[in-house]
Amino acid sequence: DERGQVKEEGTLGNSRGYLSELSERYRGALVVMEAGCHSPWISRHLADSGCEVVVSNPRKTRAIYQHERKSDRRDALMLARIARMEPALLYPVRHGSEQAQQDLLQIKLRDSLVRARVGVINSLRFTLKSLGYTISNPSTERFHKVIEEQVPESVGAVIGPSVRVLEELSLRIKLLEREIITFGRSKYPETTLLEQIPGVGPITALYFVLKIQDPVRFERVRDVGAFI
Repeated sequence: DERGQVKEEGTLGNSRGYLSELSERYRGALVVMEAGCHSPWISRHLADSGCEVVVSNPRKTRAIYQHERKSDRRDALMLARIARMEPALLYPVRHGSEQAQQDLLQIKLRDSLVRARVGVINSLRFTLKSLGYTISNPSTERFHKVIEEQVPESVGAVIGPSVRVLEELSLRIKLLEREIITFGRSKYPETTLLEQIPGVGPITALYFVLKIQDPVRFERVRDVGAFI
């Protein structure tokens, strides 16, 4: 409250329903939280409900993460006290828009599929190496096409299921890449300017644009590098 005393303490369900009840009970309250997996949508939901929201940078709040008696309850109380005195000490984080977060999903899904494909390839290489078979170095996109040709038929039958998985992953990755490129160039035409830089492809350009969003918010060009 205005005197710095705790009015209410407890746990809260992590859903829009419970958060709406909280914002109804304390209309226009200052809400402070640490940046994390859920903070983008929670901060937007509470702000839309009329609350003033501060998302703190956990790397900057040393008074919390270096405390010898650290706990969730103590962290919450410390955040509340700092926000009441001087919110700037929390180095507030500005989350991107909900639309940008959704547009980034395709890129993140592609990345997860690429990592899955690399994991299957490494597993196959290690397994075959332990049997005395060394596979040539084709590109990851062609790996499933050449691997069975380089091992005996009996071994090929064993690794067949993993090879089929690789084939499906490569197909899904290719389709996703086409969708991302088409989507980026139609909705974010500024990505074509970034693609003129040697080594910058359409996916990297789109990711950069979605992360920066409003370039005017950076006072100096050098601040962009520090932000990234």
